[in-house]
Amino acid sequence: MSRELREAFDERATSYALWPELASGDTRDRVLERLEPVADETLLDLGSGPGAMARAAGPFVKRVVLCDLSPAMLRAASLESRRAGRLVPPRVAADAAVLPFRDASFDLVACRHAARHFASPSSAAAAIARVLRRGGRVALCDVMATGDAAVDALVQRIEDVLAPAPVRLLTPRAWGERLSEAGLRHDWDDQPLAELDAGRSLQDACARCGVSETACATLCREVLDAPEAVRRTLGVLAHGRDAIVHMPLGIVGATKITD
Repeated sequence: MSRELREAFDERATSYALWPELASGDTRDRVLERLEPVADETLLDLGSGPGAMARAAGPFVKRVVLCDLSPAMLRAASLESRRAGRLVPPRVAADAAVLPFRDASFDLVACRHAARHFASPSSAAAAIARVLRRGGRVALCDVMATGDAAVDALVQRIEDVLAPAPVRLLTPRAWGERLSEAGLRHDWDDQPLAELDAGRSLQDACARCGVSETACATLCREVLDAPEAVRRTLGVLAHGRDAIVHMPLGIVGATKITD
C-alpha cells in the first residue's frame, strides 16, 4: 500500500462525503437492483469512501463491511452513519488487491466510484473472487471507458486533473474480462449511465479537489472546445466559463459459480 496514495485520499475524506455523485447518485439504486440482495447475506462495500453505498444496502442485507484504502474515509463513513441514525458497520483499511478477509467471506461485493483507482484491476478481480462465496455476486460501478478514442481521451484528461491518484479507465467489457479471468462468470454490463441528471460542474469539482483556478480554467476550455461529437456524447453544456459534463459510467456484474 502506498503511503502517499493513502494520504492523498485521506486529505479528501471530508469533501468526498459531500459529493453529490457519491452521496446521492442514481447508480446506488442501480447497483442494488442488479445485486438482488437477500436479507441473510453479507455485503462488502469495497472502496467504500464515505460509505454511501453501505448505507443504501444496509436495510437489505444482514451485515455490511466497509473496506477502503483510506482510514480517514472510513472515519468519515462512521460519522455519516451516525448522522443518518444508523449503526456504524465494521470497517477495514486495506488495498483492494490484498483484501484481509478469509476465503468465501461474503455473499455480495459492491464497488462504486473506486475501481478506476485500482493499480491492478486483475489483482483486485482475483481478490474479489477469493472472498466471494459460491453463488456470490459482485457489481462494479465507476467511470468507464466507452471505446471511442476521442471521448475516452477527454474523460481521461478530466480524471487526471481531478483525481488524487493515477486513473485507469477500462471499458465494461474489459472489466468483465478481468472478472472472468479471476474465475467469475461475467453476467452483464450497463453503459452508458448517468449519475446525476444535472451533470457535473467542472468548476465545482475542481474546487472540491483543490485544483488551482488556472488549471480549472484550462480544463473547462479544453472540454468546451472539444469536437462536437465528443461534447454530444458527454452531454457537455456551457455555463458561463464553467463546463457541465455527464461522465460515462458503467456497471459490470459477475457471479462466482465454483468454489
